[in-house]
Amino acid sequence: MLPRWFSGIALGWLCAVAPGLSGAALPERPWVLQAWGKPEPVADASPSAECAGSAAGASSGFVFAKTRSGGGAAELIVPSVLVPGKAYEFQVPVRLLRGDGGVDVFFRRDSPYYETTAIKTVSAKSQWQTVLLRGVYDAPKVGSVRLALRQDGSAICLGRPELREINPELVGADEAWHPVPEHFFGIHLNKLGRHNSWPSFAPDVVRLWDTGTTWHDLQPRDGRIDWRGNPHAQRLSYFSDHVRRHSRDAALMMTLSMTPTWASAPGDNSACATSGYGERSCMPPADPEAWRRFVREVARRFDGGRVSLWEVWNEADVPTHWLGTPQQMVELVRIAAEETRKADPRSLIIGPNVTTNGLHFLHNFLLAGGGRHIDGISVHAYLGYGAAQAMSRLRNVREMLRSHGLNLPIWNTESNTACGGDPDVATRVFCEKTHDETVLQSALLHAAQGMANFTFYTWEGAQGEVGGASMAQADFRSNTRLGSLYEELARWMRGASLRPLPPAPGPVTRVQWRKDGRQCVVAWTQAGVVKVSPALFDQAELVRDVAGRPAERDATGAWLLGAMPMIGCASAGARP
Repeated sequence: MLPRWFSGIALGWLCAVAPGLSGAALPERPWVLQAWGKPEPVADASPSAECAGSAAGASSGFVFAKTRSGGGAAELIVPSVLVPGKAYEFQVPVRLLRGDGGVDVFFRRDSPYYETTAIKTVSAKSQWQTVLLRGVYDAPKVGSVRLALRQDGSAICLGRPELREINPELVGADEAWHPVPEHFFGIHLNKLGRHNSWPSFAPDVVRLWDTGTTWHDLQPRDGRIDWRGNPHAQRLSYFSDHVRRHSRDAALMMTLSMTPTWASAPGDNSACATSGYGERSCMPPADPEAWRRFVREVARRFDGGRVSLWEVWNEADVPTHWLGTPQQMVELVRIAAEETRKADPRSLIIGPNVTTNGLHFLHNFLLAGGGRHIDGISVHAYLGYGAAQAMSRLRNVREMLRSHGLNLPIWNTESNTACGGDPDVATRVFCEKTHDETVLQSALLHAAQGMANFTFYTWEGAQGEVGGASMAQADFRSNTRLGSLYEELARWMRGASLRPLPPAPGPVTRVQWRKDGRQCVVAWTQAGVVKVSPALFDQAELVRDVAGRPAERDATGAWLLGAMPMIGCASAGARP
C-alpha cells in the first residue's frame, strides 16, 4: 500500500500526512538469554568490552555465543515488547566474533502457538553491520524480538538495538495496479458425488483437499495405482471429469500430500497416529524415489491440462500433517517439480503449503534452496479475526520473500471465516458467526495486494470442519446470501485491475478499481456504521453495494458506510 496515513475527516476533504514512527524505548542492554531442551544448550550472553565500538556505542557492547545447541535451542530475546496489532521496525548492529555468521532475527509470540510473524536471516561479518527487520505483529498475545545463531561454536557482538512502531501498511507494501489473475477465484467441492452442481460464480480453480485423494488414499500399497479398483483413484478421475464438463477454463489443483504407511520413514509418529489421513501420514517417505514414482504416475495420467496446478503438501508446518524437516521438503518439492513438468511443461507447482503460523518453516525451506523449484508460495490465511488481519499475515510473507530476493506469487489456497482453536483467544464471538462481508472484503484485498489466488473452503460449507460459512444451501443448487454476493463480486472483479489506497480516516479501508475505462473506489469499515465524506468516493453521485443496493446518506450528504463493501465511480452513471 501507499506509504502514507490518512488522518482526520471533514465532510468535504481528506488530508494526507506522512506516516509517524514512534520508538519503543528499550534499555541499553535489553537482552535476556532463553535456553531450553535436554541435554541443555551451552550458551552465553553478557556485556563485553571486546564488543564495544563506534558502530555499537562505547557503553553498549554485548556478546552472544552458542557453544552447543544440545537437545533444544538458545535464543537472545528482547522480552514482551511486541503488542498485538502493531507493526514494528527493529534494528541492531551486529559483528561476527567467531564461527559461522548465520543469525536469525525474528518476531515471535511468547505463548502457544509460538508463531513467528516476521523473520530474516543475515550473515554476520567481521565488520559492524546493521540488521533491519520489519513486520506486523498480529498474534493475539504479546511477543518478543529474538536472535538465534544458526551454527554451534558461533559468537556475535551486538550494539544497542532500536524498536520503532511503524505504519502496518508499509509491511509487504505493493502500490501497483494488479489485474485480477486468471486463477484467482478458487473453491473446494468436498461433497461432490452427493451433488453434481457447479458454483454460480464459475470458479477458476478447484482444489483437491479433504476429497479422499491423498497419496495415502491413492496408493495404499507399493506398486502402481489401481485406477479401476481403488475408489479414491476413481474419485480423482470423477473430479477431473466434473471440472472439464462444466468449464473449459477452470484448473484442477492437486494437493500432493500424506505418506502411506508402507512408504513412511521409521520414527515417532504420535502426532498423526490417530489421524484420519493415515497413521503415519505425517512422516517423510523413507525413500524419496517412492514419492517420485507416485508423482510421475499421477502427473502422466492427468497431463494435457487435466491437472495443471500442483501443490506440494498441506499445512507442512502442522505436526499432524508433516514431521519432516524443511530440508526434506525441499527434496520432495524438487522431485514433484521435475515429474509434473516432464508430464506437462505448462504445469505450475506451488508450495510447500503452510498456515499463517508457518513463516519460520517456510523461511527455512527457502534458505535450503526450495525457491528454485516452485512457481508460487502457498499459504492458508483464514478470516476469523477479520480480513485485515489475514492480509497482514500475507504481507508478512511477502516481506520475508523479499528478504530472500524473491518475488514469487502468493496463493491463499484455503480460507473461510473460521479462527481455529487458538489457546490465547478468550472470546469466540467473531468466529461463532458467519461474516459474509468479511469474505467479500478479503477477496478485494487479496486482488488489490496482488495475491495470485483466493480459494474458499468449502462451497457446500465447512461448518463441521472449521465452523465456516457456506456458499450453497442444503440442496447444493441454491445460493446462500454469501453465494449470491460472491457471484456478483466475481462479475465485478473479472477483467478488472485493483490497487490499494491509503487508509482513510478512522476505520475505513479502500481499494481502487478500474475496468473498461471506468475507475471507482470500493470502501468499507469494521467499526459499525460511520459517516464518510463524498470525497472518499471521488464525489461519486451513486454509491452502492455488491447486491446493487444504493448507500444511504444523511442530511449533510455524507455516505453511511458499514462492513459491506460499497463502490462509487467518479463519472455520473458509471457502474461496475
